[in-house]
Amino acid sequence: MGCWDIYCFICGNSCHTLAEDLYNEFIDAEDREDKNLINKIKDLYDKTKWFNSCTLLLENNQVIHGAKEYDCSIDFYKDSKHYEHIFQYSNFANKELKCIFLHDDCYQYIKTKYGIELTFSHLPPYNLKSSNLFNIKYGEIEKYQEQDYDYPQIIKDRKQYLCLSPLLNGKNITQINKNIRALNLKNDPKRKGPAVSATFYKTGDIKLGLNGMFWIISKGKWTEIKEKPKKIKIKLNNDTSKIKKIPYVGHHNTKPIFLLSLDILKNKKITGAEILLLESAKFKL
Repeated sequence: MGCWDIYCFICGNSCHTLAEDLYNEFIDAEDREDKNLINKIKDLYDKTKWFNSCTLLLENNQVIHGAKEYDCSIDFYKDSKHYEHIFQYSNFANKELKCIFLHDDCYQYIKTKYGIELTFSHLPPYNLKSSNLFNIKYGEIEKYQEQDYDYPQIIKDRKQYLCLSPLLNGKNITQINKNIRALNLKNDPKRKGPAVSATFYKTGDIKLGLNGMFWIISKGKWTEIKEKPKKIKIKLNNDTSKIKKIPYVGHHNTKPIFLLSLDILKNKKITGAEILLLESAKFKL
């Protein structure tokens, strides 16, 4: 199947700058024919180093800053811990935490301009059948989102500005703001319901609200479930089949139950889990 680049859902750029082996390949292949192109490749290589610093939004609503891609563009690491990006062939059977990445600069831009400290819960439901998880139209940058990000073609087309950090407020900032608006993010300090718009969900969908209560979609709106959720711990003895269908708390569900965390030993044996649910629904579930 091979490797492929994945792209930031905010700016549409890759999770890493021009890979060193490809960088050297371009130098070797083009050096005698086009010195100007080589200089531009070197310049873009330097100017896109900000791609390498990534924020990971984990399914349990943890946020990891300063992570780096290390394998096939879907695996990241930070402080010796590895994280896998949600992608088309993700396997959720073992309940290993997955994440969605964006650049540190893109995260900071949203925090500064929109006043939102983004978590997984802010994101609308994603589409695993598409490489574009949120079905956002990214404009002219889509032309270069191939299996490997087409840096040389960007240079030939004189579109290097597409690779600018949003913090620089460059020519690409209009499209980036358009991408962000497509997510319909909510910035209301008084908001009690879920951080994501109800327009993305169906009747009966349940999600955790900002006030720590469960909310359900009714008549196209979030409606609070008045019973307070309760945390419980269960033993698993490495059998995750009991929690296979329970989503992490950053997701939505059709039942009032979510996974908060797993107890994992050094040998990766899963001994238990912490669950958030409604006490009244405990025995039915």
